[in-house]
Amino acid sequence: MGVPLGERKWLIHHNESCIRNKATLDYTNIFKLHFFLISRRKSIMSCLFRNGTTIVILTLSALSFMSFSDTTASIKGVVFDAKAIPSEAVTVRVVDKRTGVTKTFQTNGSGIFLATGLAVGGPYQVSVAGQNTITIGSLDLGETTNVVFRADSQIEVNEVIVTAEAGDNTRLAAMGSSSLFDESDLNNLVAFEREVFQLYETDPRLYIDGYGSRGSVNCAGKHPRYNTFTADGVNYSDRFGLNSNGFATADGMPVPYDAIEQVAVEFSPLDAKLGGFSACYMNLVTKSGTNEWEGSVFYEFTSDDLQGDRVGDVSYDPTPYDSTQMGFTFGGPIITDKLFVFAAYEEKELPRGTAAGYNGQGSGDDKSWLSQADWQRIQDIASNVYSYDAGGSPTNTVAPNEKYSLKIDYTINDAHSVHFLYGFSEGNEQRLSDSDPNEFEYANHMYTKGAKLTAKTLKLNSQWTDSFSSEFFINNTEMIDSQNTNGPLDFGDHQINVGNPFGSGGVVYIGADDSRQANELSWYSTLIKLKGSLVLDKHVIEGGYEKDTLEVFNMFVPHSAGGEHDYRDYSDGNPASCANLSATQRLETQNDSDTTNDCGLTGIDGFELGKPYAIYYGSGSGTNNPRDGAASFDLDMNALYVQDTYFFDSMGLEVTAGLRYEWFETDDTPNFNANLLAQAGVRNDVSIDGLDILMPRIGVEYDFSEDIKLRGGLGVFSGGNPLVWLSNTYSDGVTRVFSSRFRESGQPSVFDMVLGINGSGRPGYDAPQSLYQNVANTTPADADTYQVAVLDSAFDQPSELRYTVGGTWFIDDSMRLEVDLIHSTLRDAVITIDPGQETLSSTLAGAPIYTDKPGNPCCGTHLLTNSDHDAKSTMFSVLLNKEFDFGLTANIGYASVSAEDLSGMEAAQASSNYQKTALIDANNPSVGDSMYAVPHRFTFNLNYKTQLISGYDTMVQLSGFRSAGQPTSAVMSSEGLEPNIEEQRHLLYVPTLNDAAVDLSRMSSSDLASFDSFIADQGLARGTFVGRNELSSRWRTRLDLYVLQEIPAFFEGARGHVYLKMYNLGNFLSDDNGFQGDAAPDQMIVDSDVNADGQHVYTAFNAPEVTNQNVQYSVWNAKMGIKFSF
Repeated sequence: MGVPLGERKWLIHHNESCIRNKATLDYTNIFKLHFFLISRRKSIMSCLFRNGTTIVILTLSALSFMSFSDTTASIKGVVFDAKAIPSEAVTVRVVDKRTGVTKTFQTNGSGIFLATGLAVGGPYQVSVAGQNTITIGSLDLGETTNVVFRADSQIEVNEVIVTAEAGDNTRLAAMGSSSLFDESDLNNLVAFEREVFQLYETDPRLYIDGYGSRGSVNCAGKHPRYNTFTADGVNYSDRFGLNSNGFATADGMPVPYDAIEQVAVEFSPLDAKLGGFSACYMNLVTKSGTNEWEGSVFYEFTSDDLQGDRVGDVSYDPTPYDSTQMGFTFGGPIITDKLFVFAAYEEKELPRGTAAGYNGQGSGDDKSWLSQADWQRIQDIASNVYSYDAGGSPTNTVAPNEKYSLKIDYTINDAHSVHFLYGFSEGNEQRLSDSDPNEFEYANHMYTKGAKLTAKTLKLNSQWTDSFSSEFFINNTEMIDSQNTNGPLDFGDHQINVGNPFGSGGVVYIGADDSRQANELSWYSTLIKLKGSLVLDKHVIEGGYEKDTLEVFNMFVPHSAGGEHDYRDYSDGNPASCANLSATQRLETQNDSDTTNDCGLTGIDGFELGKPYAIYYGSGSGTNNPRDGAASFDLDMNALYVQDTYFFDSMGLEVTAGLRYEWFETDDTPNFNANLLAQAGVRNDVSIDGLDILMPRIGVEYDFSEDIKLRGGLGVFSGGNPLVWLSNTYSDGVTRVFSSRFRESGQPSVFDMVLGINGSGRPGYDAPQSLYQNVANTTPADADTYQVAVLDSAFDQPSELRYTVGGTWFIDDSMRLEVDLIHSTLRDAVITIDPGQETLSSTLAGAPIYTDKPGNPCCGTHLLTNSDHDAKSTMFSVLLNKEFDFGLTANIGYASVSAEDLSGMEAAQASSNYQKTALIDANNPSVGDSMYAVPHRFTFNLNYKTQLISGYDTMVQLSGFRSAGQPTSAVMSSEGLEPNIEEQRHLLYVPTLNDAAVDLSRMSSSDLASFDSFIADQGLARGTFVGRNELSSRWRTRLDLYVLQEIPAFFEGARGHVYLKMYNLGNFLSDDNGFQGDAAPDQMIVDSDVNADGQHVYTAFNAPEVTNQNVQYSVWNAKMGIKFSF
């Protein structure tokens, strides 16, 4: 469960004289065993000395050794003689009882042996000098289990004691706090859609942002892309950076759920072997075949009949659907003790809450600002004027997905083994392109997001000598990402303002979404790793090299198939006489001699008359072929590391120190844009070739007492910056991408223009011919400078300096307390600025006013660079676990996260990252609260097991959390503060009474009163700008239930299971419960401008909607399932 105690079975062997202790020693997990041994040490020692000989095996807390690629585990042992002198050349055998795979070692001069590359799980048998055997029930992913042997080698060994303090679900790994989920947790936790990250909700330190298989993991207040997620050593993170969930596939984890053996989440792993992340390291390993044939089959079902229809006063009427999940696993020996196979398959069809409609439609996310009349009028215009089918309102959809894996393990001999893995995942789902509260799109404006991933891996483990082992790893991964608009691709993207979209109105989208008009991504990775481990005296020295070669093709050419047509609403302040006029009549009032009754056009009028405010078009320059505008480049990412671990036996102290060095290599650079250099003063032909970073790390673990274990350390981490930011720089305005735009200024209607590349285009479907000609005529000499993305030639790799301290207190034999504190400092944070702007002056409140540099035309170059400011974050957590003797396991947890950043940088495009950051100074963003930080989160888990049917388990699992809401920002218009920004992204200035820095004379008295109430309600300080993300969204609470009953199966050794899973139990019990939602985008509190005196001029107050409710996931949902295993 991330925090509760695991159920490891540790078997202890005894001689006949001590057999009376066997019943009490046979505990089912190591936590209880540890306290049993403490409480019974006198009787045990009496038993030992009565037999005249002793071998003591101490299984200490988990070490910092993270197995290479974190796919295996290790056992490290020390053998002493009766005088506590290390015993050299003693033979030790380690046997995996599942497969019979055996490794044999001889201790070195310090009495040490190290068994690496061991499959996780167990049981394992370890024997010393062939005289005795112990059984270790399970090895945890990435953990090294320490054993200490003490024996009189002259006397036959016949007694063994094991004490164990590790191996539970929340463990110390890599000298930092972590969560471990084993097969028991995978089977017992709710995981409603069988996604790995749904396990994480049971840990208070992890926040799941979003719902269903598209949920993402926020760790330490950072965007999910800063996590690394690996499976069997393969990086399944979102390497390119388009997916909001941080995974390579947008529709969940690309590994069958029942194929997983263990999952680990490391919050601060001070291990030099791990890289590529600055938030959390998430890792899983899949199952292997054993000497027994095993398998399982499952089927789950849900539908709209098993879903709620109301939360509070909001009703939910989903489109009828059936959703199923099914799969199987199968594994066993091809050659006993030698060759093993394990295969898994899973497919599912999951509901997606994509329904939206006009006010009162009742189909899902109804837009209060969109009337049925306006909705119908726009659809009729599309059909009657443009011969285009808008598709009606979006309905809920179902997303299909299938994935399978194959694992073959071959033991060549006792010293060498080879492993082959194959993984495949393919899925697609329909998505809304524009779904903010002030946005509505018709169904044919939606798009289908597809992802197809294939991974092939070969790994060789070798034990060359008793003291030296190695691992060789090679992987090929291919990812194909598709994004196809639902409707015809040739009809342009039409964006129609209905009222004021920043106030009480919104924007309606119809046609082919601008970002899907030419959108294709693929990348191919070849990853090679080589690692060696050397036992030298009392040191374990590890070193390795990694090289990841990426080949990327990214065609992202917006506006290239019909372009984008924007229609503004100019009707605010119209005379009353305009209301009953047609669109044509309102236009005619602007052309007559009477100017007193001029009628401004609505956005819908503009759509009907073919009078857009702006038309955008772009394609491959010189050819108008969008494929010529694609980014294509190769990149090598290299790493070298070395690490030394030393264990001070007599002090109970372990120290690990290491260095990791990473660097990038590429021969590809963006085409040089001389025009950009002349206008903005920056070179664009910059790559990350040679970019490097050195990351030192040190960690300690100390056994303060038998009951208290302390840990701490510090280290530097880096990674998670997506390739899409680099890809943007290859859209360089020369031969890659050229964009142009045409603004209405008395021009004729599109019905009277020459359209299309050859002049035969159709209104609504094609941009003006002049825009195609601009693209065709572009040469390197007059290259485009519009929104060109550039990498700073002095760019440094961002990094985090992280300190961690924590401890574990074993309160008694059934209770454990974990406390951890992690503090980080972000250095060289990534930001995007516009080098073509300079400061002209400032407002009286102190906000800089920018203008274009002389010679720099509209509209903005975007420079990816580093901030000079450091951002700090702190995460504190407390976890309490309790096991009761009547079958109940309980745990509660609390985590507090306070995190800062310089820019959210959540977008894929440089222009969005620049324009969407809430700030005061456009080119010098200050430190602010992270939008991904959840300040308080509580969790609890209750698991009860009994047998209502004799011999067959009954299990009830109840999980829940209560989380503070994520934050958002209070902003105002950017008018008068920047020349090229039409966004509302400047942080709100909160005036004092009679504040000379603000002109409030144009606000109505009711708006002034509402503004004052808002300031008071939010507790905002007056006379200053608000901080970024200072507004908090609503708290949310959820309970999930899982009830399982074992039933007889068809033959001996087989088991059946019938079960019920219920998501959001609280809403099932009462419609008033179950709210689920998130923070709304930045809220523009006031319409504003800047006057000639430098005052902020506030003209209107906009009541903010700080919280977005997700109605689909606020109602309960149940699933029924059956599983058969043997």
